[in-house]
Amino acid sequence: YKIKDNKLIRFFCLTRIRDDIKRYIKIYGIKMHSNTKLMDLYDEVIANSGCQAIECRLNKNKAIIYENGDIVAPLSTEDEIKELNTVIREIVKEKKTNKFSVDEFQNLLRNKGIDMCSYRSDTSMCIKEDK
Repeated sequence: YKIKDNKLIRFFCLTRIRDDIKRYIKIYGIKMHSNTKLMDLYDEVIANSGCQAIECRLNKNKAIIYENGDIVAPLSTEDEIKELNTVIREIVKEKKTNKFSVDEFQNLLRNKGIDMCSYRSDTSMCIKEDK
């Protein structure tokens, strides 16, 4: 927010969009062109399922599990993130697959005691096996 000409102006921050785009470029090795527009890239991110799949809580702090198994939890400790990774590995090992629907995976996480916030049921997940 900023006051300009006696008016309160609200600015929109694209931090979340930029973070999703950075993840997408890193995961899929996307080549950038000098005339590439940020929103065009973001549309491509969404079209290729490069988006958030599940929100959960680690000791009351929000954590995001992405469709490829990456975890972003800026307010959580390294140990909490490692514990969540361990739970994810256990699920993959027990089910003998790394492909899940988000509905299925969030229910499996809930059964392992992970507090779920929300999920996108129209997204498919494919947990990276090299973690």
